[in-house]
Amino acid sequence: MTSGTVAALAGGCSAFFALGLFLAVGLTTDVLDGVPEDLMAYALFGTFPAVGLVVYVTSVLRRGRRRRL
Repeated sequence: MTSGTVAALAGGCSAFFALGLFLAVGLTTDVLDGVPEDLMAYALFGTFPAVGLVVYVTSVLRRGRRRRL
């Protein structure tokens, strides 16, 4: 369970960093001019828990399968 938590945190942090970098570049250029700022904030702060949950669930399920074999 601990390795699943660490994997979830690492996955969430890397996705958060990548999306933050994308938004920083997008805001300094004209790429994201038509996108509302509220949507970008929701995307940035909603990414960490979503990716963390997906990585955690997959790692726990994978570990449970390994223990059964």
